[in-house]
Amino acid sequence: MKYYIIDAFTTQPFGGNPAGVVLLDGNAFPEESLMLQIAAELRYSETAFIRRHSPNEFTIRYFTPKAEVELCGHATIASFHLLHRKGLASGTCKCHTLAGTLNIEVDDRVMMQMASPRVLQTIDAPREVYQALGLPDYQPSLPVKVVTTGLPDLMIQIPDTQTLQLLHPDMDAVARYTEKTNTVSFHVFAFDNDGHTAHVRDFAPLYGVPEESATGTANAALTHYLQQVGCLGSTAECTFLQGEGMGRPSVIATQIRPDGSIYVGGSACILAEGELNPPIFSSLKKYIEEEIIPRYDHFDQAHQRDHVLMVIKQSMELAEKYNADRNLAYTIAAFHDTGICEGREHHHEVSARIVHEDLHLPYWFSPEQIDLIAEAVEDHRASSTRTPRSLYGRIVADADRFIDPETIVRRTIQYGLDHYPELSREEQYQRMLTHLHEKYGRGGYLKLWFTDSPNAVRLEQLHQMIEDENAMRTLFNNIIPTTDTASLQDATTT
Repeated sequence: MKYYIIDAFTTQPFGGNPAGVVLLDGNAFPEESLMLQIAAELRYSETAFIRRHSPNEFTIRYFTPKAEVELCGHATIASFHLLHRKGLASGTCKCHTLAGTLNIEVDDRVMMQMASPRVLQTIDAPREVYQALGLPDYQPSLPVKVVTTGLPDLMIQIPDTQTLQLLHPDMDAVARYTEKTNTVSFHVFAFDNDGHTAHVRDFAPLYGVPEESATGTANAALTHYLQQVGCLGSTAECTFLQGEGMGRPSVIATQIRPDGSIYVGGSACILAEGELNPPIFSSLKKYIEEEIIPRYDHFDQAHQRDHVLMVIKQSMELAEKYNADRNLAYTIAAFHDTGICEGREHHHEVSARIVHEDLHLPYWFSPEQIDLIAEAVEDHRASSTRTPRSLYGRIVADADRFIDPETIVRRTIQYGLDHYPELSREEQYQRMLTHLHEKYGRGGYLKLWFTDSPNAVRLEQLHQMIEDENAMRTLFNNIIPTTDTASLQDATTT
């Protein structure tokens, strides 16, 4: 899961309004609790989570460090700038949000159509508003209104840009008032004759954001507000300057188009990127535990539930060590031997087919990830002459080997008793020794792909044991103290 830090409404790093953007791999959003944790960890005012349906259709959900919100303008601009840079979006795209479906025009500059603008309320007695801003006696020439183009914000006039920049709001009072009025922010503005439509500041402490350096939705709402109070005509091109006092100057462009729709947008700059390695999705874990792991209860003794749980445990340890995706490693380990249901000889291929046929996995994983899961499952078999094609194939191949010398000898003897009961005691010993050399000896077909893993240390110990004829004979006699072939099986199961 890739994450990005992107500055929206600027062309320079450390300008504009930063947003977290998470580009999802699968067809489903993670659990809300996880998205909220990621947003809180990234600590930006909003983090956008993007699902791609097709080259021109997307769904985005937005989280502040405290809650999910219906829409975020600057995070949307950041998201489509990223998609354009990655070659994943261009031209006119559709973006599904909790606030509705938006049209996004994607090029070097991103312009997004806002939800239908509406004035929700006029505040007839705005003294409490201005008192929270430290201007209890100010009488504005324009009314205070609640306006929405996706999110409801309070539009609040300030006498001049100097007063605007010197504001020190009572954040507790602002939070109380926005909660009381079901609004997101105080969006305060002042006019100046400098070529910009207005200078603005935005305060949203109720959502854990004391001040934002650029707000697309609120400036789109301000554009509609200014039209409604007679400051703009039926069509308009506007720019709003925001974030000056925060050292992050941002220029937000808005348009009122002939059909009355409002677009907001600007440029963006990718500042940083990295990999998120979230915990296993709870819904995936529930599915694996209830539907996949119980299948092992019906397999042969060497591939029972305890075996798959061991492979899962070792896979998760290796995934942690090598910074691999936990959800992929977990799922691969769970499915790796499911093909035993059709026999042992080609079980790795059957397991891969089962992965592709599973109707639930697309909920968590993209088609490319499902191909990777199937590929790793197919590559896990110890007798395969092919090197695993991915890190995940190497993880499950290594995790599928628990190199414990005595356990391996016991399992080898058990297999001989189950499949060759007619052999004498000495013949069982020679069959065991031959198999151990062919599989576990130096130059044997079992390969470990991590030279510093615990299995690698134990395999070296097994090498030394296999090469010691006296030690092997003693171990065999300790496990099977009788000369009666018929009772050998009893000896190995005690």
